[in-house]
Amino acid sequence: MNNTSVFFVLDVSGTRLLFPGDAQQGAWDYVLSDAGNVELLSDLAFYKVGHHGSHNATPRRFVEKDWQTAGYAMVPFGPVQRWLKTIPKKSLIESLVSHHHTVVRADQPPAAVPGHLAVNGDLWTEVTVTAPSHPQE
Repeated sequence: MNNTSVFFVLDVSGTRLLFPGDAQQGAWDYVLSDAGNVELLSDLAFYKVGHHGSHNATPRRFVEKDWQTAGYAMVPFGPVQRWLKTIPKKSLIESLVSHHHTVVRADQPPAAVPGHLAVNGDLWTEVTVTAPSHPQE
């Protein structure tokens, strides 16, 4: 059910990946109301764009202010006639790109994505990317 997803951050040796599932505005508001959470989300290597890139799945504030490092944004969806004009939200994709995030869309060939690519027809696309390096503290 939408907006009841687990909001999951995976940290592997300092490389953070965000999987918000179908979290919508209310869940994001709750997460972003805590400074510790905002700090956790500021340095992501990967973001699985929530709710197929719909209008209320990724707050503008997160893209424009909170996510401060360049990273990969994966938009998983298949074109559905009913939502062709609205999903994914064009302004979201444009904002991700203008804030130096590499966007990987399930509906487009990922030829512009650096890294190894494996495609299995319409079933799945696997992109292997290199996480940004973090200076030793």
